[in-house]
Amino acid sequence: GASYAVGTRVAVRVMKKQLSAVVTHAPDEPLTAVVVHYEGWPRCYDELQRVENLRTAHGEEVADVSQLRPGDVVLVHWGSHREQYRAVVRSFFTGKLVCVHYLNSSQDWDQWVKPRQVRRLAE
Repeated sequence: GASYAVGTRVAVRVMKKQLSAVVTHAPDEPLTAVVVHYEGWPRCYDELQRVENLRTAHGEEVADVSQLRPGDVVLVHWGSHREQYRAVVRSFFTGKLVCVHYLNSSQDWDQWVKPRQVRRLAE
């Protein structure tokens, strides 16, 4: 798979669009993330969330992704103000993820994405 260094300008395929972004964090080790669907939001906003951003429906920390099952309701801490949004676990992903910051957007929109969604922009 492709490797993206921090600071690399990339294009990310998300919500059926291609958005310009810059890599803010590219882990060396595979990470486990949960695909969540936000209650009351269209499916185009479904996204990967790392376990440290999740809480149980009762507000407790999720210590390990193995505690979760598809269909579980979770709270997702999102954005710079760490607002909590109710979401439903759809599936799991284990592999290398890339964190991107979308150009001309606030850091609230920074997102972890699968490398297959990213392509390097020509310099």
